[in-house]
Amino acid sequence: MASIHTRASKTIATILLIKFLFFILLNTPIYYTFSLISFPRIPAGLNNKTITNLIRPVDLFGDPIASYNEDAIFMDVKCSYKNKSVILKLKMKADNWTLDKDNKKVVLNDLKTTSKPLGFFMQEYGSFVKFHYARQFGMYMWMLKHLCKKEFGTNNTWNYFANVIVVETSCENKAGLFRVSRSTIKNGENEFIQLLKQVGYCELYGYDDSINFIE
Repeated sequence: MASIHTRASKTIATILLIKFLFFILLNTPIYYTFSLISFPRIPAGLNNKTITNLIRPVDLFGDPIASYNEDAIFMDVKCSYKNKSVILKLKMKADNWTLDKDNKKVVLNDLKTTSKPLGFFMQEYGSFVKFHYARQFGMYMWMLKHLCKKEFGTNNTWNYFANVIVVETSCENKAGLFRVSRSTIKNGENEFIQLLKQVGYCELYGYDDSINFIE
């Protein structure tokens, strides 16, 4: 029982530390920048400094760039079909995202936990695929693009990136950082948009189990 208690304590401490880094100074404006790592994953043993540099980085001159933590974003989407329309309400809550105006770059950072070994997370049999996280990232990126275009004047010359910080809740309580590829985000976005259209249709014409949507 003692070893189980120690492992649980380590897990809780690791998660709380990362969440603390997201929440710290939440009631005051926080500004960061972000430099994309040159490899897709930081192996097991991700340390506090690595996490801090990810969510609280600075540029070459030490100047911070805008960052938003635990940011809730709401959006109304108008769905139109055959002269009828309906408003669909969307909501996302981003753990952390950054806006680098000088380099025209938006970065989304999301925190996840897993009960499986860290190396399983991005595999076909891992949590990323099982829980359709690609769809979540696709939705979040789609909303961020529209938000940034409206509020900050971004355009197609901007680049968008996403990372997921994963913490084991069992095994060795390791933490890892995975980059979510552009193709994965695009596939998730396509799936999200397809589902959004289906919801829009049902909102306009009613929900019926006999309806079959053709891909």
